Amino acid sequence: NAAVKDPAKGTDAVNLAYLQKNFEVKPEKKTATGAVTVTAENNKEYKFTAVTSLSLTVAATTDCHGFVTFASGTPTVTIKGYTKTEGDDVTKAAGGETWEFDCLNGYILWKNWSEA
Repeated sequence: NAAVKDPAKGTDAVNLAYLQKNFEVKPEKKTATGAVTVTAENNKEYKFTAVTSLSLTVAATTDCHGFVTFASGTPTVTIKGYTKTEGDDVTKAAGGETWEFDCLNGYILWKNWSEA
């Protein structure tokens, strides 16, 4: 068996090493502002800004990541559908704060970067 070389033309076959070196699968980016209601999806990178309220549903099979920056004033935050949550308590978020979340297999981890 001859090794498949790096492609020279658009119709050439490629080897696995070439693909792994040259292509990285990146999550789809989703953004929202204001009153945000979302059911988290797999392989998504979320960026929510000027959030006045957040209603986030996370299924047990969801794998996603994101940041939430709250507008001034006290936001209303509701998180549901997860198996377990750890880290900082996002339901106590205050206006102007930036929070990060990471979801995997029903678990959701929160970090308040405003306190870091």
